Amino acid sequence: MASGVFKYHRGRRMKYRTKKACLDCGKSFYGSADKLYCDECAKKRKSNVMRIRVCRMCGKEFPGGPRAFYCQNCRKIRTKEAQKRFRQGKTAKRKLGSVDKCELCGKEYIVTAGRQKYCSEKCQHEAGLLLQKEYKSAYNKETEQTKKKLEKNSKKQKICEYCGKKFHSTTASNTCGDYCRYKQSQIRNARARINRGEKANLDTLLKERDEYRSKVNDNKRGMRMNVKNRYGKEIDFDETLKLMDADLRENVAYELSLSSDQEFFDKYAEAHKKKFGIAWGPDQEK
Repeated sequence: MASGVFKYHRGRRMKYRTKKACLDCGKSFYGSADKLYCDECAKKRKSNVMRIRVCRMCGKEFPGGPRAFYCQNCRKIRTKEAQKRFRQGKTAKRKLGSVDKCELCGKEYIVTAGRQKYCSEKCQHEAGLLLQKEYKSAYNKETEQTKKKLEKNSKKQKICEYCGKKFHSTTASNTCGDYCRYKQSQIRNARARINRGEKANLDTLLKERDEYRSKVNDNKRGMRMNVKNRYGKEIDFDETLKLMDADLRENVAYELSLSSDQEFFDKYAEAHKKKFGIAWGPDQEK
């Protein structure tokens, strides 16, 4: 049974927090049953969803989470309006059978329900379409802002944290491709296991990373990383990576935790033929 922290309420001992390991960094912390990350990692994850959004009322930009639709000033206005409607609803209720005006066309109608706003189903349907149109226009404004941000980020040059290669990306990724992303995740998971007191092959993974970095540096100096297909033809290994099926490549990389470029090439060519029934392009005679 996991050790925990206890509190006392009216003379009874109550367990309310449990010692756990953070899924991101592996550090030990005390938390409730549904808490998966330590305070520092939880704060980092929360900051990732915060971005610039467009207010649906005034159109101004503001920082907010996924469900933030209005800026701070407009939220206050909407709250006051809602409170005002609530107070009016308590003091001045409409009686069924009384006459009211349609919010869309202004035509008078007989009230048949407490929350009725429109004179007919047609006006209710048109009002719903107008509301959807307003939401779409606000979303499109936000999309244009996102496009500008992506264009700006695409011009920034990054350095891959696994191989050290320079690259451009519109996403928040710190690796240049699928292979480096997978290998870096192996290192990150190994460090987390060690922090939790478990065994992991971190030294082997770091050694493999250093060897791969040296190959990348050699390639920058003009030494190309070539592999041979089954017909003996030499091919640039980096170019073959671009021609691989993404899912199949990840599966092969998962099976071969440690392998040379030639072994990886041969294993992928074999897996490709087995999955698709035809020889992979770079492994053909032409």
